[in-house]
Formats: sequence, structure tokens, C-alpha cells
Amino acid sequence: MIWYDFKNDLEAYPDATIYIIVGGRNTGKTYSTLKCIHYDLKSNFIFLKRTQEDVDLLCSGSGRLGAEKADFGFDLSPFKSLNRDLGSTVKAFPIKKGLGGFWNTDEEGGASGPVFGYLLGLSAVYKFKGFDLSDCDFIIFDEFIPRKWDRNVSKGEGESVMDLYKTVDRGREISGRPPLKLVALANATMAANPLCQTLEITDILVDMQITRRSYTYLEDRGILIHMLYDNQEFREKESQSAIYKAMKGTAWAQMALDNDFGYDDFSTVKKVNLKGYQPVTYFRRKSKTMYIWMKEGIYYIGHQKFKKPDYVRGYDLSREIDQQAFYYDHIIDLKIANMEERVMCERFSDYDLLNNYKKYYTI
Repeated sequence: MIWYDFKNDLEAYPDATIYIIVGGRNTGKTYSTLKCIHYDLKSNFIFLKRTQEDVDLLCSGSGRLGAEKADFGFDLSPFKSLNRDLGSTVKAFPIKKGLGGFWNTDEEGGASGPVFGYLLGLSAVYKFKGFDLSDCDFIIFDEFIPRKWDRNVSKGEGESVMDLYKTVDRGREISGRPPLKLVALANATMAANPLCQTLEITDILVDMQITRRSYTYLEDRGILIHMLYDNQEFREKESQSAIYKAMKGTAWAQMALDNDFGYDDFSTVKKVNLKGYQPVTYFRRKSKTMYIWMKEGIYYIGHQKFKKPDYVRGYDLSREIDQQAFYYDHIIDLKIANMEERVMCERFSDYDLLNNYKKYYTI
């Protein structure tokens, strides 16, 4: 695989509602998705970015909507390459901070004809009340995984995406229309990202990465996950470029070249034989209950149940009081054990919870 084509996934999995496309740096994820949805299907869409600053940047080369001359000589919109290859003249124009749209342009560089795509910053969506974007058939969430250096990543970001989906959907299926589709695109930088955590598919992504599996289709949920892996020829050519030679052997190169969540540690993710292990505690998080066992100072967090002894207390992490109690009763000890390499987890999401507990809960 050198160039990704979203049209292939759409045709192979037409009943999917959510398409999660991860990996394959510089393989045309955004390019092919926009080409398929706008040029091939002629569908209206929402192009969603994580922040309002992202939206403002994409619109910054087009000038003010309705100005006599809008071409400033540079173009930062995602349609730039498509314009070059297909002879189109699409530009992104700002409407207000965190909100813009896509129009075809006239000879003077001004917007021409109706808007066909809406550009939204997720961090600014809450400012816009009562809007109607029911003419859109797709939400394209571009670069949905935060980068390691991104600040102020909201732990409610995933919920915000799904709330936006519900707002735009407006009961389409009840009125006989096909469901709105969400297409989420990103490089493989962080497995435990807000959207995948909300969808509760983080551990599926990690398992796909470890086993090098390309596709998982959750038919009962209508979710397609496609992990993109570069072919060997493409990878070898990329690895010989100046920047990859300079960064050889670094975590950045692993993330950027291999697209394998290079900043995440999967070494503790494994299944173990629980013979000889004793119950410690259990906790319920979202829709799953996980059990903590211990043997000779080694902890294991997995889904295998135990008969709950009287001395074992469980915790429901949907309750604030249990969030705090679990932290002081167990998380502190588990973090110390983890630093001494005495913790194993069946799921990566539990390892991430252990290391980043205060990112999820206020203590």
C-alpha cells in the first residue's frame, strides 16, 4: 500500500457508520477522502478539526468572505493538492472564529455558488447553538488523534464528537434517510486518544498493531477500523530521506515512519495463567469490570472474574467517591509496582489508566 483510497473502504463496508482510518503517514488519507466524498459522491460534508485555531489556519489564505479580491497568493486548505490535480478551484473561507466553509471560487478568487462543505473546530462547536447541518452526509474528523505536544486536550473530546454527530444526524433514519457517516483520520501517534476511548475501541487498535492486522469490522456496531501499514518498498525509500536518517532510532522515527504508536509502551500488555494468583480488588469502568490479581508481588489486571471474598472491595469509577478511594487504596501502590516492572495488563487501556489516572479523574 502506497496510496490510500477511502472509496475502497466505503465500497467494501457500505453499512458502516463510523470509519476509523489510522496510520500510513503521507499516504493520502485526507486527499482520497475528500476526493471520494466531494468529487465522486457530490455529497455535502463537515470537515472537523480539533481546535478553532486549526480552522482559522486552514482559512487564512483566502481572505474575508465576500471581499472583492480574496486571493492572497497562498493556500493552506486541504483542497490545495486536489485543485492542482483535478483543475478545481476550491478554497476555505472563514465565517467567524472556529467556523468556515468550502466554496468554489471565481476568477477573482472570491466564493462562487453554494457552500458544499462546513469547516468546524471541535473546541468551538459549543459556541454555535441551534445550527442545522442536516444537508451533510459525512463528518470528516481530520487528525483526530492529538499529538504528544498538544496542550489542553479535553478528556470530554470524544463525547463532544458524538454529541456533534447526534446534532447533525437529526433523526435521519427515522425520516427514511441513510445514517450520517463519521470518517476519522489520523496518524498513529497515541492509542489511548479521546475518540477511541469514547468508542471503547482503544484495545482493538492496540491488538491490531501488535498482530499487524489491517482490518477489524465490528458489524454489530457498524464500526470499521483500518490500520494502514506502509509496504516495504515505500518504507525503504522513506527511511533513506534526510530527516529519517537524522532521526534514526528515535521514538519520533518509530511513530512517523512505522506508524506504530511509537510513544506508547505495549510491553506490559499480555495474558497470563492465573494459577496461584489471589484476588486483590475489582473496578468497573464504562461498560466493563476488570479484576486485579496478585502473585508473589506481581499484579495482573484482566477480565477474568474471581469469587469476591468478603475482604475485597470493588469500585465503580462512574462515582466520584469511588474514583478517589480507588486512587488512594490501590493506584498509588500499583504505580510503584509498575515502576518496578511488577504489573501486567490484559488491556492497554488499563495500563494507560494506571499511568494517567489523574488525566481521567480529578483527585
